[in-house]
Amino acid sequence: MEAAEGESRSDTFNNRGRFGFIQVAKLAFDKLNDCSADIYPDIKTKVEEEFNFFEWYLTYSKPGMISLEPHYFWEDVALCYEHYTNKRAADSASFPGLLDLLNHGLFMSKGRRAQFEEPEITLSDLESIQECLKAEYEENVEDIKLAESYILSNILLSNKKPDSPNLSPVNELKNIIHTFLEREEGNRRPEFYLLVLMLFWPENQDNEAAGQKATEDSKSADSAWEDKDTDEERDKEPGEPAQLPADLMFDINLQQYVTFMKEAFVRTGYAIYLRGRYLLPLFFLGKGSGLSKWIHKSKLDAIVEENVDNELNDEQNEKIDSKEKMRRINHLWLRGKVWHITDIRDILLPVQIKLYCSAESQKHEEQEVCVCVGDQKIKARTEAQPPEATLPTRLFYLGFTIQGPVVFEVGVLNSESDRQ
Repeated sequence: MEAAEGESRSDTFNNRGRFGFIQVAKLAFDKLNDCSADIYPDIKTKVEEEFNFFEWYLTYSKPGMISLEPHYFWEDVALCYEHYTNKRAADSASFPGLLDLLNHGLFMSKGRRAQFEEPEITLSDLESIQECLKAEYEENVEDIKLAESYILSNILLSNKKPDSPNLSPVNELKNIIHTFLEREEGNRRPEFYLLVLMLFWPENQDNEAAGQKATEDSKSADSAWEDKDTDEERDKEPGEPAQLPADLMFDINLQQYVTFMKEAFVRTGYAIYLRGRYLLPLFFLGKGSGLSKWIHKSKLDAIVEENVDNELNDEQNEKIDSKEKMRRINHLWLRGKVWHITDIRDILLPVQIKLYCSAESQKHEEQEVCVCVGDQKIKARTEAQPPEATLPTRLFYLGFTIQGPVVFEVGVLNSESDRQ
């Protein structure tokens, strides 16, 4: 889908045509609301296609770091989809649909901005979703999208309740993803490689003990898998070695999968449709272990929103103006002040980075660094200035967009405790 030679391409993708179809389809339904949508199968199919597009388009990106689509944008997409399919947009179990679950009820969520009644997702909601996806996956173990959704549901549930008895053991999830690793190697979607990197990212040494306990606790959560394992052990011949832990079984080159993810971002068309837009960080590396070391961005958004609410309440405003609230939230992100909020620094894990410089990155004026993790060095984009001689006095956090890892600079360390 490269532009022809001599043909210029806009720095941004013009979504007016696709959104225009949604608006026309919605208007047609409103005009003919006494007719069943089933008599328009071609329109229904096209509406579903456009809904799927805008679902990931708005989940993975926004126009700019502090700019958003108009409030009616998602409202029209969601309502049109519901008209023609009789399914709620909020119930979508697609990968981006699941990713967006934890945003529900937050001030920054697209549903709340569209003025939908969108209560915060509950623990029981997430547990039910995880159970349903688990059952669906077990019935269709060759379905990679179901496998991805099932694994993602565990990561989301871990964000809500790290010790939930419903959580599947991490090694079990690694085994699932590993069954697909060598099939169509290098030709999967970015979502698949995101899960590979999250599942196989090395543990922080300081948290190994906590991670071991979390893993042991979660092993009792799933009797069906335990029964399967027990049967397999019973069928083993005497003297047959026990299965190695997933970390030892699978020798994962993380940089290779970072490369695959970046290539998939281009191959799937994401690079074309999302060009010029701000890619949203989906998860951040935290101080936990196992699945709990990945912090969904909604947790940061909730902390920022609470801080702004407290600030406005302290000013004794009779009514909190939504525009002023948004302005202050944007200010914290734009100025990088979110990284200095104590509650956020308490949950995120600083990473060590080194400057990475190549002819390719210089050609495209990209800023890339290497994240040092274990004995591996993994290339990542950065929203910060490239590190200089003062690197030891600067603090960095790691996040993941749908394109791959990205490093955020916190600023200069002020004390020895900041380096911990």
